[in-house]
Amino acid sequence: MNTVTHPYSTTRRGVVKLANWRPAGLDPRASAGQLIYDDRNEMHICIGGCGDETAKEGDTGTLTFMQGGPTGGYWKFTKD
Repeated sequence: MNTVTHPYSTTRRGVVKLANWRPAGLDPRASAGQLIYDDRNEMHICIGGCGDETAKEGDTGTLTFMQGGPTGGYWKFTKD
């Protein structure tokens, strides 16, 4: 896994490949996650509110790099 940073407000187009995903070990009270495949052939795991709860598999939308999180930045997905 590579870790990189991007300027805040950077956007990419993406498609939901897996919705309502619960990785092993995730607190069962936490919201389900999503796997988003972007236009640069990279996958993003959106958990903890950074995904769009209304998105279903195959939905398209925009990933936006936001300030915050434990590493200083994260991708937030909003479906079209």
